[in-house]
Amino acid sequence: MIKYDRSNIKNIIDETNEKVVLLGAGNISGLTFKILTDLGVVVDYLCENDERRRNISNIREVKDYEGFKNLKVISYEELKNLGIKVNIFLSNQYIKYLLPKLEEDKFQNIFFSTELLKHMNLDEIYKGGLHPLKIKRIVDYYCEMTKKMDYLKSNHLSLKTLDVQITERCSLKCKDCSNLMQYYTKPQNAEMEDLFLSLDKIMSVIDSIDEFRVLGGDPFMNKEMYKVINKLDAYNSGARIAIYTNGQIIPKGENLECLRKKNVILEISNYGNISRNHDKIVKLCEDEKIAYSTFKLEKWDDCGRIMPFSNKSEKELKHLFSNCCNSDLISLLDGNLYRCPFSANGTHLGAIPKNPDDTVNLLNKDLSKEELKKEIFNLYFNKDYLTACSYCNGRDYSSKHVPVAAQTREVMNFVKVNKIN
Repeated sequence: MIKYDRSNIKNIIDETNEKVVLLGAGNISGLTFKILTDLGVVVDYLCENDERRRNISNIREVKDYEGFKNLKVISYEELKNLGIKVNIFLSNQYIKYLLPKLEEDKFQNIFFSTELLKHMNLDEIYKGGLHPLKIKRIVDYYCEMTKKMDYLKSNHLSLKTLDVQITERCSLKCKDCSNLMQYYTKPQNAEMEDLFLSLDKIMSVIDSIDEFRVLGGDPFMNKEMYKVINKLDAYNSGARIAIYTNGQIIPKGENLECLRKKNVILEISNYGNISRNHDKIVKLCEDEKIAYSTFKLEKWDDCGRIMPFSNKSEKELKHLFSNCCNSDLISLLDGNLYRCPFSANGTHLGAIPKNPDDTVNLLNKDLSKEELKKEIFNLYFNKDYLTACSYCNGRDYSSKHVPVAAQTREVMNFVKVNKIN
């Protein structure tokens, strides 16, 4: 990676006399484009593997950044044709997969966007439809992703996020829920004693964490949600606590009171008419000075189905896992850590065979702190794919789309398994 700062990036680019390419076409690329343009750096291309987004008009984010829509979108093969000295800003979240690929193809001028994004004034730079807190979290997530390789080398156990699933219950029954709530016949709330013990174990061995993601189901279906929020806040870790809700349940009582904590953000999904109390919850947050963000979802990836075991090759499994946008979401469920929510709930349901190499049992009293830290580190940094990948459609740039929050009256069926195929 090339080291730079805002004051010298234009000189560095000018000296190469090469084209500038943004690898990725989302908000990080949009912000990078805006900042580089303001610094006098000409961006020539966007590089995007998703064929659906090769047409610039299909990239939703372009409307949020003036001039973005004038860029030509090229494929990775076209990027290679530009030569190894082309200037590449790796401006999407798939860093662990893309950086080794760029290095393998011997590209010499690779930049992270981190230095450009530091201390940026969102009000000046971003004029799009996302809430400032949402775009800030996207930026923070990206910046943490850029550090992951350094953490791996230094044996530093820092989690970007931890999904804390506090209930299987939901006020909706979305047939394509990526967390697989549609498969639970008798959904339950988390058992608080085991949940708190598990959290204590995690917090005793990790070096840092950026964000807790409290979810379900819908967290407000658990009337004791506030106990979890208070527990997370008491760690004084500095981590944000993001609570995900579907816009149906208006919080009240102690579940409302805990939302006032300074590190808490309420993430309100907007599924249109299905999120029947969305506007009321937004108004409540504004009236009560509660931090929130919301966004109207236009499509879902087709990744919410438990598939029959597929005999994918090791190469196919590695590709699916490394390109998955959920493969870095460490999930806590029923006293176990998993590498993604699909793996967590699929295994918990019995639809995916439990593989000890894919989980960390936090309730195992025989594990020392050193052993526990090593197991979490290996789960987070040293997995090429999961057993769950053989039962999953994948969730990457090639995923098909399905309607948002389509409802089903019946619990979805799956084939129960007992052993690894």
